[in-house]
Amino acid sequence: MNTLRAGTLLSFQPILGMRDLSPLELETKNRVIDSVSKLLAENGFEMADYPIVEPTELFVKKSGGDIGGRLYSFVDPGGNRVSLRPEFTSSVIRSFLLEGSPNAGVRRQYAGPVFRYSDGQYTNELKQFTQIGCELIGSDSLQSDAQILRLALQALSLTDTPSVTVRMGNVGLIRSLLTGHGLNETICFFVLSNLATLRAGAMSSGEIVKRATDLGLVSDLQGQANRNQQLSDKEYIESHMSENLSGNTGRRSRSDIINRIVAKENTKVDSKSLSKAIDQLTLFLKIAEGELSLGSSLDLGTDFGKDVQQKINELISIREGVGDFTSLEVRYILDFSTSRGLTYYSGLIFDISLDNTDETVVGGGGRYDGLVRMLGGSEDVPAVGFAI
Repeated sequence: MNTLRAGTLLSFQPILGMRDLSPLELETKNRVIDSVSKLLAENGFEMADYPIVEPTELFVKKSGGDIGGRLYSFVDPGGNRVSLRPEFTSSVIRSFLLEGSPNAGVRRQYAGPVFRYSDGQYTNELKQFTQIGCELIGSDSLQSDAQILRLALQALSLTDTPSVTVRMGNVGLIRSLLTGHGLNETICFFVLSNLATLRAGAMSSGEIVKRATDLGLVSDLQGQANRNQQLSDKEYIESHMSENLSGNTGRRSRSDIINRIVAKENTKVDSKSLSKAIDQLTLFLKIAEGELSLGSSLDLGTDFGKDVQQKINELISIREGVGDFTSLEVRYILDFSTSRGLTYYSGLIFDISLDNTDETVVGGGGRYDGLVRMLGGSEDVPAVGFAI
């Protein structure tokens, strides 16, 4: 018997991107969670649980603009700015810091709902979904990277997925290539953020340099040379800023402010250096990106330096360490254009997608050796993890 008044059913539909689960669907989901949890437990990962609501700053510090626009955030009755968790890694690291855990061999697994706002552009994109994953804290070995990737694929094989594509990259490799041209961290992040656009040919290197110049990130070579010559003389700055700095300068002394100006201006990148870096990066992508089969190798020659070649060799070693699967067909592709997690990933980064027409991403992970310090730790601690 229908007890709803006309029009009421429409008003109480689930929010777009959130859905009810029938008893059968819930049973299937729980069976997958139990299977993956057993797999991770057999590899030494202990199950832990974390709050659904955390301070907003925790997630913004980790992911910055990557996640900021997708948070379900609000001010609680106590006046605290909080958010529904969009992922687990931040909470795992926060807990690690509060526990005062030793730096070596901490293995945590988790499973639970996460929340990410979407504008409805993709009709199949969920705003609430269950995330299953693990974090290995304290190991910087390639064997750990390979184990995490292998576990991610094994976990997916437990869902009866027939085939997937793994796109592998290394954020540290791209940073190494760019810093070799004298680019600072701000410019590196700018180039990384535009990498997919550059790779797709939607923008030329000249257009990216112009955009960086318009944003004040770089300057023309001659103008920068003139400024550097002037700014290298503190007497010059003092004589031109004496009036502006004659009053109260707050916690910083007049000398501190002048030193900061000199340092900031003298680390600006000229447009010629940025253009050369982008041209070399474009050449690298053409040579390095592509399918990576078991037993393959990639010799870059001497054009990109030993550090870049070493990181390519490490990616190949990780792929070799993962091996093959009997129950899951996996295709590996070297792909350095991801824009996910640029603020915190430091090495290996991977996305796993279904081999369907939409190439739906169903999992991902990577290495984030700087996140512990970023969230308040006294030093960097190596860490790597995945979530599906």
